[in-house]
Amino acid sequence: MRPITLSLALLALPAVAIAQITPPAIVTPPTATVAPTLQPGTPPSAATEAALRGGLRISKIIGSNVHNEADEDIGKVEEIILPTGGAPTAILAVGGFLGIGSHYVAVPLSSLRMGPRDRWVMLGATKEYLRTLPPFTYTAAAQR
Repeated sequence: MRPITLSLALLALPAVAIAQITPPAIVTPPTATVAPTLQPGTPPSAATEAALRGGLRISKIIGSNVHNEADEDIGKVEEIILPTGGAPTAILAVGGFLGIGSHYVAVPLSSLRMGPRDRWVMLGATKEYLRTLPPFTYTAAAQR
């Protein structure tokens, strides 16, 4: 009788072990805080209006000429790229004459400042310096 009892006990062991495994706790992700959207006809809050007034309008930057502190025209903003997880980048057309023979270079948007007479200024930059930067080319991913 003893071998049968021992055999039954050994057979029951996996069932007991499985029954004692605790299932993993279900973790619910925290709910994301979503900025409120404006409903049609609802005026924005004072805080939203203040933030918008202090922001940059990309449409006012694209197409602008860029100057240096000596007021030399050193390029033109062709594009602004907002990379995922990175800083905004300005694509400048440099060199050439009347857009012919120019090439593109990428510079941080933060390197451009609004200067006197409402002109975009890139401090310390010259045409020669911008020509030494590696050319920027659009890839399939960047053309979205």
